[in-house]
Amino acid sequence: MESWKKTPQILIADDSAILREVFTKELVQMGISVTAAVDGQEALEIAKSTPFDMIITDIDMPNMNGFDLCINLKKNPSTKSIPVIMLSNLDSEANIEHGFKVGAAAYVSKARAGEDLRECVKDILQKALFLREQTVLVVDDSPFIINIVKDGLIQAGFQVITAENGKIALEKLKTHKPDLIISDMSMPKMDGITLCSILQADPSFSGIPFVVMSSSSDRAVMRRMIQRGACAFLVKPFNIDQVVITAEKILSDHYQLLLKE
Repeated sequence: MESWKKTPQILIADDSAILREVFTKELVQMGISVTAAVDGQEALEIAKSTPFDMIITDIDMPNMNGFDLCINLKKNPSTKSIPVIMLSNLDSEANIEHGFKVGAAAYVSKARAGEDLRECVKDILQKALFLREQTVLVVDDSPFIINIVKDGLIQAGFQVITAENGKIALEKLKTHKPDLIISDMSMPKMDGITLCSILQADPSFSGIPFVVMSSSSDRAVMRRMIQRGACAFLVKPFNIDQVVITAEKILSDHYQLLLKE
């Protein structure tokens, strides 16, 4: 049995009672709590009212297939961050490609479920639970940008703290140490360039990834910020999904480094 800080909750959607029982037994042996649904429609309704750490779904089901389930989950703010594993006999390249296109985190053939499912669930769960524990500091003088970015990150499962400028961010850092900082570049009192430089010069904060937001797409400006220590550059206006994907990618890379240590 795996060692978890908190018992993971997984929802399984499959129209085969036998397979639901087999997969449930396998997951329970891993120390996971399992809820089962007979098709995509039932799974979607359950997911809307109950928080899950992962959803495993068959593709070929009545009422709503696995592809449509995944599409609907990713449209809903309360379920879009839940990783989805597609588990199916429909394992052609076209089906696998479509599965990833609609938002699946992994695709496992039922023919290889006995060998691959446990390891796949473990890897994706550990990564998802790690990201959920991460804190992001968002720094921007625009209340609108602050709220948009904050809401998007919270819906993706992150913890979020905010500051209106670099000076306030430094005050917040006295009592909070985030795992990632996303900062506007042009702000009153202290801009993002100065904030990044100060943090990079301090060994206590130099290891925190720093992402810059700016309305400038000038390559010289981008290169300047990278030289100052920024690890990524987001050009406004941006889609909130860009911010979330950037945060997940940076922190996932950090997670992989931790595993190697």
